[in-house]
Amino acid sequence: MPTPYTVTQRLLISTIETWEDLSRWYWNLCLPRMECTTPAMEAKTRELAAGKSTQEIIEALFTFVSQEIRYMGITTEEEAPGYEPHDVSITFENRYGVCRDKAALLAAMLRIAGVDAFPVIIMAGPKK
Repeated sequence: MPTPYTVTQRLLISTIETWEDLSRWYWNLCLPRMECTTPAMEAKTRELAAGKSTQEIIEALFTFVSQEIRYMGITTEEEAPGYEPHDVSITFENRYGVCRDKAALLAAMLRIAGVDAFPVIIMAGPKK
């Protein structure tokens, strides 16, 4: 039997007027954290991007973040428990983070490599 969440109607209400407003809010929240790069992060990005096409750079950096930065599942810190990622320097140095940390790190590394990239908010599914 399907879960009630998948078959029942629902209404979501927000005080945010437009998706553009939400996008701007999230960008302003993430940008300062994404600007906290380090020489080691920049060197790793250059190493992974050297001699590659844009598509290959995207693939190489995605592979690095997805395979070398461990996903924690939950945050253990109270400093940034909501939507705000931690500084990308922390995620890169520690080699772990939650989804928003990994997304911010990937976007920051792509931007270092000259690829326009922005973190986004999605809803992957209901809370279980």
